[in-house]
Amino acid sequence: MKLDRLDKFLSSSLVLKIVSLAVAFFLWFYINSSVGGESVREFLVPVEYRNAPAGLELKTQLKEVRLQAVAGTSLFSFFEESNVRAEVDLGGLEPGRYRLNVRPLLPSGMRLVSVTPSQAEVELIRIVERVLPLKAEIKGGLPPGFLLEDVQTTPSEITVRGPEELVALLKSARIEPQLEQLRQGEPVELVVEIPDLTPEMRSSVRVVPEKATVAARVLEGMPRKNIPIRPRFVGEVDRDYSLAGVVIEPAEISVQGSGGSLESLSEVFTEAIDLSGMVQGNTLVVPLAPLPDGLDYAEAGAVQVQVLLENRTTTRLYSSIPVKITGRSVYPGWRAEPNVVDIVVEGVPSKLEALISAGAVDAVVDVTNIVSRKLIVPVQVKILSEGVSLVRTEPEEVTVYALLD
Repeated sequence: MKLDRLDKFLSSSLVLKIVSLAVAFFLWFYINSSVGGESVREFLVPVEYRNAPAGLELKTQLKEVRLQAVAGTSLFSFFEESNVRAEVDLGGLEPGRYRLNVRPLLPSGMRLVSVTPSQAEVELIRIVERVLPLKAEIKGGLPPGFLLEDVQTTPSEITVRGPEELVALLKSARIEPQLEQLRQGEPVELVVEIPDLTPEMRSSVRVVPEKATVAARVLEGMPRKNIPIRPRFVGEVDRDYSLAGVVIEPAEISVQGSGGSLESLSEVFTEAIDLSGMVQGNTLVVPLAPLPDGLDYAEAGAVQVQVLLENRTTTRLYSSIPVKITGRSVYPGWRAEPNVVDIVVEGVPSKLEALISAGAVDAVVDVTNIVSRKLIVPVQVKILSEGVSLVRTEPEEVTVYALLD
């Protein structure tokens, strides 16, 4: 009875199917392991870019490649696809465009059939940073009858980072608050804009920080602008002096008026200050010159001007000054060769001009106690005028000869 049941079970369709599958599996395994059956598989793998040079940024369209590899069918059954990789080596490259080979990396026992594409087109771009001033400009322009004072942006500068050729074109950054936002009296936070960047370029440049704040006082009235003050002189100071400097207090003045004329005004001048014959510094209260039509001074139109003078020195050459011989000697007389010298002196112009006419300079050699009939002696220059000094004597020495009769 039990044998009949066992025979019936073993001859059932379920058991036969199980046995058939087992036989088929072992046959498949035997054929692939022992006979060495191979198959081809295709993989879509990401490209790894290695050894990128410092300070350079990679730009490429190739993100992944298609690999075909051949291996034993059993190997494909048990390996992990993450072991199939592709890389491009960027080591040692300078900025520029390149076409580089894609290098497949396959597990042991697997052979490459093809890689598509086999090369990567890359561009290496030098990345630099630049600091730009940050300005605030009213969006749409400041309406007539309003002006801004105490405008303050935080931060006052921003940093841009991007390709060298692109960053070199950037000059400034700005934020554009609306007038109504500033009238609230609170700082306004806005996105920093770079006027020189087109929307296409913007993605290539990083701005730090991306946002900034601005605060300002909104006033009603004519637009104002602080303008530097420059002195206007006529005449010349005394010839013994020169103009050392000028101090203007205040150094600039607030001017108000129509926008166009005000924007084009870069400086204002004092009325003429006469320096004729001035021999010492002086402090003067000087009115400012009239402004162009449509502009007015927003405060008092006069400034304090301090004129600073200094002594002017110059050098002058006096040629052929006779050499005088002085001193007692055992010989009845002496002569000098050469018997004239040139001297260069330094001093104020008026005293230099009067030096020779007043007889205030002598070139002298002293023969006291000289026994030799011929001797080289130094020339002594005596200057009797104060404020004049000797620079050099040419020659510094002369030869004296004794006269025997």
